[in-house]
Amino acid sequence: MRLFHGLLLLSLVLLSFGSAASKPPSATIPPKLYLQRGTIDLTVASQTQADPWLQPIDGYAVIQFSGPILLKQRQAVAATGLEIVEYLPDYAYLVRGSAAQQAAARTIDGFYARGAWTLADKVQPGLLKLLQRGQYRGLPLRTIGWDNQLASAEQAVKAQGLTLDAIRSVDQMLQLARISEVRWIEVVSTPKLIDQYARQVQQVEPVWMDRQLYGQNQIVAYTDTGLDTGSLATLSNDFANRIQATQVLSAGSNWDDNHGHGTHVAGSIAGNGALSGSNPASHSYTSSMAGIAPEAKLVVQAFEADVNGNIVGLPTDFYPMYQQAYNAGARIHSNSWGDVTGPVTDTEALYGGYPYSAQRTDQFLWEHPDYTMLFGAGNSGADGEVGEMGFCTGGNGVVDPDSLLTPATAKNVITVGASESPRPTGGYTSLPWLLLSFCFATEPILSDTLSDDANGMAAFSSRGPTDDGRIKPDLVAPGTNIVSTRSYGSGASTLWGVHETNGNYVYSGGTSMATPLVAGTVALIREWLATEGLSNPSAAVIKSIALNTTVDIAPGQYGTGVTQEIPYNRPNSVAGWGRSNLSFITKAAPYDLWVDDHAAGLSTGQTVSYNHTTSQPLTVLTNTQPLRVMLNWTDPPASLAAAQQLVNDLDLVVIGPDGTRYYGNNQSTGDRTNNLEGVIINTPQLGAYQIEVNAHNVPIASQAYGLAVAGPLRESNGGGTPTPTTAPTNTPTTGPTNTATATNPPTITVSSTSTATTAPSNTPTATNPPTITVSNTPTATTAPSNTPTATNPPTITVSNTPTATTAPSNTPTTVVNQYQVWAPWASK
Repeated sequence: MRLFHGLLLLSLVLLSFGSAASKPPSATIPPKLYLQRGTIDLTVASQTQADPWLQPIDGYAVIQFSGPILLKQRQAVAATGLEIVEYLPDYAYLVRGSAAQQAAARTIDGFYARGAWTLADKVQPGLLKLLQRGQYRGLPLRTIGWDNQLASAEQAVKAQGLTLDAIRSVDQMLQLARISEVRWIEVVSTPKLIDQYARQVQQVEPVWMDRQLYGQNQIVAYTDTGLDTGSLATLSNDFANRIQATQVLSAGSNWDDNHGHGTHVAGSIAGNGALSGSNPASHSYTSSMAGIAPEAKLVVQAFEADVNGNIVGLPTDFYPMYQQAYNAGARIHSNSWGDVTGPVTDTEALYGGYPYSAQRTDQFLWEHPDYTMLFGAGNSGADGEVGEMGFCTGGNGVVDPDSLLTPATAKNVITVGASESPRPTGGYTSLPWLLLSFCFATEPILSDTLSDDANGMAAFSSRGPTDDGRIKPDLVAPGTNIVSTRSYGSGASTLWGVHETNGNYVYSGGTSMATPLVAGTVALIREWLATEGLSNPSAAVIKSIALNTTVDIAPGQYGTGVTQEIPYNRPNSVAGWGRSNLSFITKAAPYDLWVDDHAAGLSTGQTVSYNHTTSQPLTVLTNTQPLRVMLNWTDPPASLAAAQQLVNDLDLVVIGPDGTRYYGNNQSTGDRTNNLEGVIINTPQLGAYQIEVNAHNVPIASQAYGLAVAGPLRESNGGGTPTPTTAPTNTPTTGPTNTATATNPPTITVSSTSTATTAPSNTPTATNPPTITVSNTPTATTAPSNTPTATNPPTITVSNTPTATTAPSNTPTTVVNQYQVWAPWASK
């Protein structure tokens, strides 16, 4: 495969490719330890010390339990005086402390084994492989200190007389790893950029026209090549008076856009189309080239990039950069750049890994749960192995898996892939994929053009899964021949070409272009939630809404034979949960959608049960629409030494009227890999359902979550009695799920489930669109009701299994007034 060295701006500058890496097996009993250096049974005789990289590190140890870690066990570890440094899968902690304290941990109930922490656990896996094979000849390196202290690690390295860019031997690397201040060693690469009909595909305009949602009071940050001229006096009128803050990341530079990429991204998020006929004063944007949230404000974080997309200015530690945008008021952050995840000499490690950049991104989001972060998946898709001069061999007409960039591999971000847009003219519309890359040299990709099927994937869009088996991307959005604002910064490119009738706009493509479209959609979702009383929603509940409402685009554009583009099962590592599109929100009753932003954290062994209530209906009234339930939680950052990245593990179970149990992500024994679980029942049985959220293993703190439930749950007259249907219209569960049409978009109405104090601001449509209920933590009761009826609705309950030591703190249910609301997808 073609190796790509550097962080990538996610516009289509160059394509890079990866191969599938092996994935660790799921947890077994007795438990194993899943580390990057291998899968280990700590009860087996001590490992050989012949390998110098397996030398133990004094003062550190691994303490493993026999099963999911209970709160009382975590407290018992702390009581020994040991410091818990990190969680390690399965059921283990990396601890810091004396030999006596480590010995005391053996007496804790449920203790399984103690293991050594070694020098190998300080080294990036691809780099370690080179060292152990004797193939290391020197690479640019960075060191990370404990508690993410970069300066202390650098000072300690210098004190040892070492220079990171001059380390050439294994002995020097061992010396580096033995430095106590050094926690992690990884290869350095150079960041790069990842380089609209979209509004029609995503059904944005009804949100503007019928629901008056334009992104007002929403602040979106984006980190990119700047914005236009970099001067408020000469800035494009498409952004006039809506720049919240500008932050320059490249030393000695400014925030003007000399590349063109950043201005295009900004226009897709929040350009108001002033230079193409819009009238912002009257909120009239439909005939213009406005972005998705044309009244949102922007925080511009500007770095420099050369003509090949190589980035200058991004810090090693992204946390302060994110914090700067957060402090400026942003609660949404769009990023159209990325990096390879390992050494370019190791094709397995090159993509899909979890390096420091992904971990720090997860840490920031764990510590800022109201911050929604989006990253483009990358443009590294390829069919076949890259050979000389960029030609691929061995292609089979299907884009290969395992080409994700970092930080898109982080657990808590929304990772966005690119689908095709159906634009008939302009830009690279008529270009076949072969002319974009010689790694698309096999039919049916070879002769297919870039923008001819909204249900098709962009061939360049990076595919998952991640190296630990997590499903990415999360969703896709149009990413070919997208029209957006042009930069007039000195030397700026016109990307894929100037628009034919308006020179203030240009075409471009890539997951770079898909990502800001989703970011604009998130702004509209947040605006709507604010009007419903949830002014500061968690990123977990926003992500659950965004993925619950996708459109299934399987099988893609090449039929159902050996070259089928997208698998039928959802989620999948091609299109995730589907194409972002919230047009369902205008769908008529009995469709309904409600969410629970559950802030009360769960501990191991605890369960939250949901039964049918007026505000949170769970009685299916017809089998002509699917029932969809989506659970998402913001997970703590994983250890860099861990081979599996999930830390806190929740499980989703939906129980049907006949007792049938439907498991999140179709995993009957529980999904032990993803922090996002969904259930889609295409032809649901009529009657009352129950939902359970179970805390399987919560070794760090306690775990909040977001839940989104949607389906045929409301009668047009507000009643709750199931209505029989003559025949289902959905396809069987083994085949493709239904997709929404762009010609007759559904509507959604939010009507009050409590006593309304004011009238809705919008007149409901004649088709009686569904309600959306937004609630906080469910009310705790002593026991769940097992037989919900419309006249005596059951309550949401919180119950503990016998192993739980404490109950979660629950806050009263809050049901806000509901109005007719659109929260759709974007297009330009």
